[in-house]
Amino acid sequence: MKVFQDTHTGRQCRTERTDMIFADKLTQLRKKAGMSQEELAEKVGVSRQAISKWEGAQAMPDMNKVLKLSEVFGVSTDYLLKDDIEEETLSEDGAKESLTDDGTSLTPVSLEEANRYLAHEEANAQIHGLGVFLCIISPSLLLFFLDGDPTNLQIAAGLVVLIAVAAFAVFLFVRQGLRKEPFSYLEKEPLDTAYGVESMVREKKKKHQSIRVRRISIGVALCIVAVIPLIIFSATSSGTDYARGIFNVPSWTLVLLLFLVGFAVFLFVREGILSGACNVLLEEGDYTRRKKYVGQRIGTPFWCGMTVLFLVLSFLTGAWHLTWIVWVAAAALWEVLCTLLPGPKA
Repeated sequence: MKVFQDTHTGRQCRTERTDMIFADKLTQLRKKAGMSQEELAEKVGVSRQAISKWEGAQAMPDMNKVLKLSEVFGVSTDYLLKDDIEEETLSEDGAKESLTDDGTSLTPVSLEEANRYLAHEEANAQIHGLGVFLCIISPSLLLFFLDGDPTNLQIAAGLVVLIAVAAFAVFLFVRQGLRKEPFSYLEKEPLDTAYGVESMVREKKKKHQSIRVRRISIGVALCIVAVIPLIIFSATSSGTDYARGIFNVPSWTLVLLLFLVGFAVFLFVREGILSGACNVLLEEGDYTRRKKYVGQRIGTPFWCGMTVLFLVLSFLTGAWHLTWIVWVAAAALWEVLCTLLPGPKA
């Protein structure tokens, strides 16, 4: 195990890198064996919290526990403790290849690649959030002109701005989608992350958690506050202009609502993308190996079938305002299928 000498205390200390390497190896071995933290804790004779701390690089087991872990997983203590010893499977051309127990190939992800992906998603979160914000506020000028007796020129100007802003937002979405293409495999294929990746991602996620909570809380508060001007003016105003004829409020209050809700949604989208990026590398949430496995096998026919069902019901009944429920049911059914259908072997 790598150590260094503390110049102030004279004590030997483990390097943080060793802790991270051990944490990732332990997590990988446990998942490969198909064990939960509780099951591993029972075999080693410790609490589940201890296993969680070991996997989170918050603590290191003593040598007796390391020996027990090596017996449970059938690996050497050197493999657990030294970062220069790795389990490898060679493909026919001699390249390193990782496999699951059923022979499914795992896609390797280096620490550098993981950092590039996270950096890309951080920029993508900002731009994607901006695009959604622009879509929400795009009708603002048109609504502002409607407060009074708008001329045809004002209405035309409002429509032009609406279309231009929406078009720019779509441009941002398409550009970011194309830029993300080199990383698309991370969301679709089972991953074999290099040692240090999982601990790095979990550490970033932990440090960002307080910021995430604050931003989401601000977003929720803005959505609630945004309706206050509408409530006040709808109760006290009795205007007769075009906008008030529909909403019974001055148009500027609607514009204010759009900006407040737009900024709130910007925060939601940004935090959702950042959280999703971490889940992609950790293979958690919507990106577990089970969901990837099921998605590769039935995803395309399932969603194509739902699209056909939606269109058939909509055209036959003409009830477009009701048939959108098909998508709600489809999302719920998909989660059920991902849970019940057999996934890949551990």
